[in-house]
Amino acid sequence: MSIIDSEVINKGEKGLLSSILASLDMYQIENLFNKNYNLALKERLELKKGDIVVYNNQIAYRLDFSAVATFSLLMDKRGNYQGFTKPTDIFLSNPEKTDLGNSITDFDLIKVKEAEFLDSLAATINNRKIMELFQKVFKLNSNGIVIYKHGDIIVFNGHVTYKLVFDIEINFSFFLDRRGKYLGLTISEDARRKVKTDDE
Repeated sequence: MSIIDSEVINKGEKGLLSSILASLDMYQIENLFNKNYNLALKERLELKKGDIVVYNNQIAYRLDFSAVATFSLLMDKRGNYQGFTKPTDIFLSNPEKTDLGNSITDFDLIKVKEAEFLDSLAATINNRKIMELFQKVFKLNSNGIVIYKHGDIIVFNGHVTYKLVFDIEINFSFFLDRRGKYLGLTISEDARRKVKTDDE
């Protein structure tokens, strides 16, 4: 038996969640995300929705976000996956600085042809494969949008490695306790349902 109109509750919850959102330290959320997932967020977080939920047997505020993350996929000369890194991770790509006056070919031509080569490598990788690897490693789901940005040829573990940088749109939920303290991060409910459907 209902003792209050559910719209009154919904309106009150929306107001409460709006107040919490207005006071969020987005920089702190981005840092916590980076610490938990070792991923760089490229753009500001976008709040999709929020709710009052039970998390680890306590009342919590769940805030569902969408964001664009940037990552690098490393691949060896045989096309084998070598791992993910942040684009800002430093590798040896040009260990020796040489005097361009001693060049025996056009430096700009090399850079253009390298870029064309790396673009062609990225174009042959199936986006679905990238998303599967991404989800397996980071336990995050994507909206299905993976965009190649640029690449480089680097030294990784003493071998020639191709570093391909991508942007990917991700969804995740951030949980706060009633004192405003961080409780955890998970993939969002929508993402969980999509993962389950894809696996079935």
